[in-house]
Amino acid sequence: PQAAALIPPLAVAGLFAGFSTYYFSEAFQFTRRTGLRALVMLVPAALTVALVGYAAHAFGLWGAAVAAAAATACGTALLAAVGRRLFPLPFAPWDLFRTVLAASAMIPAVMVVPEIGGWAELLTKAFIGALVYAAAALALNVAGCRPATAAVWQRVRARVRASPGYGAALFPCRRPPFPS
Repeated sequence: PQAAALIPPLAVAGLFAGFSTYYFSEAFQFTRRTGLRALVMLVPAALTVALVGYAAHAFGLWGAAVAAAAATACGTALLAAVGRRLFPLPFAPWDLFRTVLAASAMIPAVMVVPEIGGWAELLTKAFIGALVYAAAALALNVAGCRPATAAVWQRVRARVRASPGYGAALFPCRRPPFPS
């Protein structure tokens, strides 16, 4: 029970860490100023140590998790601000909104899966979540996936139709099963 309460703030910390690593750090990579990035990240590192140390003592594990999320968010904001001066990266809020909406669609789908425990529950929830996310991502055209998916689907259909014996099992009256 106590571990479950830690998941939301740690997920937020992971989200901000992902933004820092995979998006805002690119400005430093593009301009070959990775040393500056290391210096910038000293501030959130010190903030993390201070906040987590205080919050863990004052509020326990949950406080430490919230402090880690707050420090990571501050680090992301600092990295974005300094990186923007080096190389302004484009930011597409509508694309971010669609991605978050598609990911949020998984929540109710996973919540209705019965709690059976063990690997069966984990795999069922992962499968249902992935299926719902894929459907939502296609419906919202996240990252322009609809045209790419249609192109792949067309190629697969063309290969299946070009394969020998296509339709023989489905429509035996129209085509002989063996060449004459």
